Amino acid sequence: MRRYTAGDWTGLKMPTTSRIVTLLTDFGQQDHYVAAMKGVMLSINANLRLVDITHQIPPQDIRSAAFTLGQAYHYFPAETIHVAVVDPGVGSPRKALVARAGEHFFVAPDNGILSYVLEREEEHPRGRRGSLLSQAGLAHVPRAGHLRAGRRLAQPRNRSGPVRPSLRAAGAARDTEAGEGR
Repeated sequence: MRRYTAGDWTGLKMPTTSRIVTLLTDFGQQDHYVAAMKGVMLSINANLRLVDITHQIPPQDIRSAAFTLGQAYHYFPAETIHVAVVDPGVGSPRKALVARAGEHFFVAPDNGILSYVLEREEEHPRGRRGSLLSQAGLAHVPRAGHLRAGRRLAQPRNRSGPVRPSLRAAGAARDTEAGEGR
């Protein structure tokens, strides 16, 4: 991971193709802070696509924030900028950090919040993605992205021909299981 601190951003080539900025905070949703963050960024660049990873990190829980960011960032396209704000030392002399890990950029306090990102990049420098989606039962999620991009999906097949989706309603399934509706 290449680290840049405030005033030392020379040589940092910022992304030009991706407009995605993710946000991860411990702010919660009960007040104006998340909206204010988004408003500032959109005032500077109205073409950004802001994506909330979460704003429900327990207050000042750097370990939880680091874990969540480390699990989520690599599912985003290359050149995504990830902003993480969970910092018990707000207002302290701690410096802001801009970092590049693999093909992703990070803006965060220099407090360890990027530790899981660093570990992941050392273990999987090319950002392998598939295992978590499969384990979470979300293996179909990439299909939505392909559909939105206008790509045709291959028809699933089994050995006896095309797979036919089941159209049984949940209520009909319950009736059948109870011995009714036969």
